[in-house]
Formats: sequence, C-alpha cells, structure tokens
Amino acid sequence: DEYVQTTVPPGTELTGPIQSTMNTLAPTAEYRLTERFSVGANYTWTHIQFPASSSSSGSSTDNTLQTQQDENVQQLDRDEQIGGVTLFWKALPRADIGRGYQYGTKDFSSVSSNRNATIQILSGQLRGDVTSKLSSNFRIGILHRSGAQGGAPDFTGLTMGGGWVYRLSDRTSFTLDTERAVQESVFESAQYYVASS
Repeated sequence: DEYVQTTVPPGTELTGPIQSTMNTLAPTAEYRLTERFSVGANYTWTHIQFPASSSSSGSSTDNTLQTQQDENVQQLDRDEQIGGVTLFWKALPRADIGRGYQYGTKDFSSVSSNRNATIQILSGQLRGDVTSKLSSNFRIGILHRSGAQGGAPDFTGLTMGGGWVYRLSDRTSFTLDTERAVQESVFESAQYYVASS
C-alpha cells in the first residue's frame, strides 16, 4: 500500500500547484506451474482525491478563481481498479517473457459519473537479466478504453511502461524509463489525453 500527498499538478494542462492525495493498494502473486512456466495475478486499487484548497487569504477575485479551480479538479476524484493475469515463460536462466490480460474500471465521483470508463489491456513484457549487463522490466501492449454513454469517445492505442538498466561497470549504470498512458483531463471537451515520457 502506498499513500502520497502532493501539490504536483495532475497534468501539464493546469498551472500552479494543486493539492491531491492518492492511495494505491497493489497486491500480486505468482505460482510456478513448471520449471519454465509460471502464472501471475495482480490487482491494483487506486483512490485519487483533490481536496478543496484551504487558502482563504487574498482578494475575493483570488478566492473565486481558487473555488473554480477546486471545482474543476474535483471532478477528477475517482476510484480505479484493475486486475489481471500473466503467463510467464523462462526464456533465459534469469529472464522471463510474459503475456498478460488486464481488465479495470474508473469510477468518478457522482458529479462527473459521465467520465466513468472500463479499461482492457493486452500486453507483453520482458523482466529480469537479459544479458550479464542488461536487465529489463519493460512492458508494451494495446489498451482499449470504453467510456460511459454520452461521455468521452472510446480509445484504442499503444501503452507501455517500465524500463531498462545497462550496467557499464560495478559502479556505473544507465537507466532508461518509458511510459505511454492515458491521463485524465479537466476539459469537458477532451476528457483524457495520451502522455508519453
């Protein structure tokens, strides 16, 4: 379980710090079927909340703008749940190739229930030591997001995450982290956007 309280904006579309809290519970389990095959199960529950700002100093115009900003971001209060299974094959002595399927839901507050969505992900992943110097926890797949009726349009596209570590020597290593995912947006006309990093 991980609890984070931050003032980092939820996306680059917003300016200035926004207070938010996020609680994530993510249990996983894996069972070895044979010497080379295993099956894994995962579940993640995430509760995201943007509490109202406690600042009441400044002019009435500033307070009105703060109230509007609070209302905008509070429509992103939500519970996300996703669970899935992955079949792993030990392709190398210390590395596995996995093929997985995940299904999840995003349930927004009753004020913005038209943002509710279901998520399906079909993915492949490489984990472990690929060579003596290169290790990976990289995953890539296809994500399908179905919005509520009258909400945002459906989305089908590439998703990825994880990274690579190259150990140049005992004291030096290079890390490459990647992510491509659908992020929530406060704009009614574009309720989500794709972020790549």
